[in-house]
Amino acid sequence: MIYLPTLYIAELFDRAPDKGCDGMTLDALSELLDLLEAAEVQSPSAPSLIGANILNKTGTPSVLMMLGDCHLPSVSAWINSLNPKGLSSIVACSFAQIEGASDLTTTDASILIGHGVSLASRGLSGRPLVGMPLAELRAELTESQQKLSEVAGYQVGILAPTVSTFGQAVDGLVLEEARRAGYRLILEPGGRVTELSSDATPITPERLDYRIVSTHDSPKSLADWVIGTGLSRQRAHIRELLQRPRRILSRLKST
Repeated sequence: MIYLPTLYIAELFDRAPDKGCDGMTLDALSELLDLLEAAEVQSPSAPSLIGANILNKTGTPSVLMMLGDCHLPSVSAWINSLNPKGLSSIVACSFAQIEGASDLTTTDASILIGHGVSLASRGLSGRPLVGMPLAELRAELTESQQKLSEVAGYQVGILAPTVSTFGQAVDGLVLEEARRAGYRLILEPGGRVTELSSDATPITPERLDYRIVSTHDSPKSLADWVIGTGLSRQRAHIRELLQRPRRILSRLKST
């Protein structure tokens, strides 16, 4: 199993919400980044994120930072927080979010890589891919890969699909159609990373330490989890298993 802890921040908040939810406040993010800097934790380089070869990492302590909030104020705050620490990262967007109200514009998307931020795709619409009819799925993946690559100025090779209401983000059909569309790496919540070959050779998923950050998580616990201190990793895994049914239920209520 590769060791590349991945922190997924679904949303950034100016202040903590009244109820706990997936995401992080800007103050907590700042504190976390200070702790990671003190521990000399690095990130995959921006070229490796573009090349979707994050699995080829060095032996130095590393973390993959992912943001799922494509609103321009959040992306700007994200860049301003990570850049001084020398950390590259991923922002996951659907093409529909580009040019959306208060979301990234095509101009913004093209300059992100200059700030160490690589785009990952949530597809064309951002809807869950599992369960789509084949023709719709093929169009979703092919068009999203082409259009996001065009606005980014490089081939977007990482797919970060949305989880369905039943907790599934990827199945065999999604894997095959993603490979066909030109994606080279799939990251899915729950910790599976799949490297796609350019031909029809078998696709073998690997496990990736992948943590969905909650506003209940303290920066210290997150930093400990990244560097593997004590029992923090095992406890976080148990917490994720316990919270997964709650997340699925909240999605069902919102549909």
